[in-house]
Amino acid sequence: MVEFTGSLSLRGTIVWFTPDQGGRVSGPPVPDYDYDYVATAYVPPRTADANQAGIALSRFAPGAWRSPAEGLLAAAPDARAQHISPGSIVVITEGTRPVGLFTIAEVEQITPVTVSAEALSV
Repeated sequence: MVEFTGSLSLRGTIVWFTPDQGGRVSGPPVPDYDYDYVATAYVPPRTADANQAGIALSRFAPGAWRSPAEGLLAAAPDARAQHISPGSIVVITEGTRPVGLFTIAEVEQITPVTVSAEALSV
């Protein structure tokens, strides 16, 4: 279990909602090789109306309704800590509309890197 206060690296399975379920009208995203799919998200019991996180999904099958995926989840600056572990669900949203569910298989805290001004000077 990881306490979600910063950024997390995730692996799991993405399932996109169909248009009939309220998902994307255009179907599952088809990311470009150079770009990830970026959206808003939340982890229940939170909701889409408060403290949404940002998520970037990659390495999923373009256009597939269900696929293994990797992601980076970044907490909202004012969000309280929350525990995330394998089996947790991340609700992917576009605005406040849920468009998919990302079920977590692996989670890892990303340690922020601090670089001094001296290290940046050449």
